[in-house]
Amino acid sequence: MEQLVDTDKLKTNKSYFTVEEVSTILNISHNTLYRYIDKGFLEKIKFKNRNYIPKQTLQTYVENTFGVKL
Repeated sequence: MEQLVDTDKLKTNKSYFTVEEVSTILNISHNTLYRYIDKGFLEKIKFKNRNYIPKQTLQTYVENTFGVKL
């Protein structure tokens, strides 16, 4: 399962990830990521006209969806 998600990129000191980074980590398109946000699977924070995903939210999503402990 870890091949579907790049968990190594989650092991960083960053508190927030950009949409581009999360798309790469989850191996999905930007449109799919925004659908996940709209459905409430992930939360976004808007800052200076850019969207960011909190690291904790992303970690929880990956653990619950893929069963990968981080």
